[in-house]
Amino acid sequence: MNISFMDVEQPYFYSRNQIDDARWDNAIEHSSNAMPYALSWFLDAVTPNWNALILGEYDYVMPLPTKQKFGINYYIQPYWTQQLGIFSEKPIDQKIQDLFFKQLKRNIYALKINHANPLGEEMPNYILPLNQHYDNIKTSYHTNTQRNIKKANTQQLTITTIKPSEFFPFWASQHTNDNILLEHLQRIAHNALQHQSLNIVAALLHNNIVSAALTITHCSRIVFLAPVSDKTGKETKAMFAIVDHIVQTNAETPQTLDFEGSRIPGVRRFYESFGAINQPYYFVEHFHPHWLVKLLHA
Repeated sequence: MNISFMDVEQPYFYSRNQIDDARWDNAIEHSSNAMPYALSWFLDAVTPNWNALILGEYDYVMPLPTKQKFGINYYIQPYWTQQLGIFSEKPIDQKIQDLFFKQLKRNIYALKINHANPLGEEMPNYILPLNQHYDNIKTSYHTNTQRNIKKANTQQLTITTIKPSEFFPFWASQHTNDNILLEHLQRIAHNALQHQSLNIVAALLHNNIVSAALTITHCSRIVFLAPVSDKTGKETKAMFAIVDHIVQTNAETPQTLDFEGSRIPGVRRFYESFGAINQPYYFVEHFHPHWLVKLLHA
């Protein structure tokens, strides 16, 4: 479908098989608000039947994570996908937002949208720019964080990268009965590995994994997607050492460490303790009639 941006008045719906992956990913990667969650291969892992709204020649794009229940199509945030929404290299103003959400007015949705789409309920997300020297970044670490890193460094921990085949059994051992989350995370990791975007950093004690963090690196963003620790990892403060390693390794680059969330006070304090700042995202929903909420979430 070739439509000039100047000729359109609204975005058009595209089904998954109508989307040009190369053009889509190029649009995401060059967006001012680019995020890995919106790349075609990430979406394929978490919502294989996704659709999209596209304005012009991929000037503005909005992924629609699609599900169906009782013959009803609806859009709902997939697992492991913190933010979606409208993406563009061009400004995303109120007019653009109105155009997209006008197209969705007859649809059912519950979506979390990115920081460039300020609409709905504000949610916290903590990020740490890594474009400075490590020593400069470290000056923003809270005193307690510096103390915990020093403690971790005295525990004979080895900080290293590991393979998915090593990570997933450890993650599963700490998340029993989370098979759906595990399956989605494995698909993300598989696709990310194919696109050179997967990195897993672990803390080992006597060659045993005690903490690990699976990250997705793309769009100048390191998404701290799946951190996990066992009892020993927590006692040795291993996750502090892992985050510090990621910061050291990527300092003086255009990358931003994206911690994701959180509203949980202890988790929020952990992220803030590295000097991370809040870059909020937003939650919007539309259910009509409203009784569909319970039906679709059943």
